[in-house]
Amino acid sequence: MLEAGIIEPIEESDCMSPTMVQEKKQKGEIRICIDFWKLNDVCVHDPFPTLFTDEVLDNIGGQEAYSFTNGFSRYHKIEIILEDRRKTTFMMEWGCFQYTLMSFWLKNAPMIFSHMVMEVFNEFIHKFLEAYFNDWTMFGLVKRHVGSLHLILDLFWRYQITLNMKKCIICVPFGILLGHVVCKKGLMVDPTKNAIIMNLEARRNTK
Repeated sequence: MLEAGIIEPIEESDCMSPTMVQEKKQKGEIRICIDFWKLNDVCVHDPFPTLFTDEVLDNIGGQEAYSFTNGFSRYHKIEIILEDRRKTTFMMEWGCFQYTLMSFWLKNAPMIFSHMVMEVFNEFIHKFLEAYFNDWTMFGLVKRHVGSLHLILDLFWRYQITLNMKKCIICVPFGILLGHVVCKKGLMVDPTKNAIIMNLEARRNTK
């Protein structure tokens, strides 16, 4: 995080949030969890509405072609103004640090990120693009899809938006989005979700 410029060292601060370090079992990476409850408690709530999944899925279903893209680092694309950075101070065994970019643990992070996404993609939202946080799906007729894709990729370049290529699928007739299969026929339940339920073991006791 320090090398990526997400946090920076600070000598002293009148604000401090408790920190817990966890190790991810699968990847063996270190995860830093910061409890910003005191800071979040005094923050003014941002009323900017976030999209409902039903609204997104209804607009996407029934199309000929799809491209699924996923933004990398999500909230870490938003810079915190200099005078507010000290409010995000936390301490570890290596010293004190403060966030330079938006933290995942801040109260209004989802709303601020949604606002940014709407500003960037506003011209194309509901026309051939639907955005749900950092999941951005392009859809439409096959003959127009490449042109639409070019417009969105140009926006990615202009605003320096980095994509998680492991989660991107380009120009396909169907795909998985928000737990559903979207295709020309409309919406269908993701079969992997059904498989999990069907493969559940039967109860062995009455409690």
